[in-house]
Amino acid sequence: MRILLTAFNAFGGEKINPTEILLNRLDEVRRKANLPESVKTDRLFLPTEFLRASELLKQKLLTPEKPSEVDGKVGVVNAESIQAGVGGGGGRCEARPRTYDAVLALGQAGGRCKLSLERIAINIADSAVADNCGMTLQDAKIQRDGAAAYFATLPIRPILNAGLAAGVPFEISNSAGTYVCNYIMYNILYWAEQNSLGGKAAWRGGFLHVPFLPEQTLAVKAPCMSLTMMEDGLAVCLQKIVAEGDNDERK
Repeated sequence: MRILLTAFNAFGGEKINPTEILLNRLDEVRRKANLPESVKTDRLFLPTEFLRASELLKQKLLTPEKPSEVDGKVGVVNAESIQAGVGGGGGRCEARPRTYDAVLALGQAGGRCKLSLERIAINIADSAVADNCGMTLQDAKIQRDGAAAYFATLPIRPILNAGLAAGVPFEISNSAGTYVCNYIMYNILYWAEQNSLGGKAAWRGGFLHVPFLPEQTLAVKAPCMSLTMMEDGLAVCLQKIVAEGDNDERK
């Protein structure tokens, strides 16, 4: 099995993004999850920008793999290492893309106190706050030929139940917003559908929102979560994704 995890850089005036820090500790997360070496986990670090993040992720998912991109159990691809220019429109790849069984994107949701498993991504980008390149979008469709919404195809209920049983505060969220996080989650699921084979989506996809880290709340009163707890939560996600295997909702 092979899983792609993505993280964003800091945005909205913050100096850090917990998801970047979390994925930089992916070896520790793998240890906590007790993943076998046969399970490969790749990382992709994305800018908090609508178009650039989408272009980079699309290229990662829909272009043939280069052997140098993966080093051992954890493969790392930085945004700077991929050429832009893929474009946001469409998503069909005539040659089969690299094989991922699951794609889990991570994002920061300041103000939340739990790890939020997003249930649904909607085909709208609408932001009063500019992304990191200064772009704002209003009432914009993410994909002109895409569905109004896509549901996560990762096992969010089993993850929730396993997390709560392990003492990790999880919740299922019914809104990923309309900012870059929703934009990326939508495209993950759209491209999976566009590249389906035999009626089965190319990969399972989903999105996990994490709270602020404690150091982000020193000057402002807001909920936060320790990095250790986030690691524990991500470990649960990986465990259940692997355990579910192909017993999923891809159609």
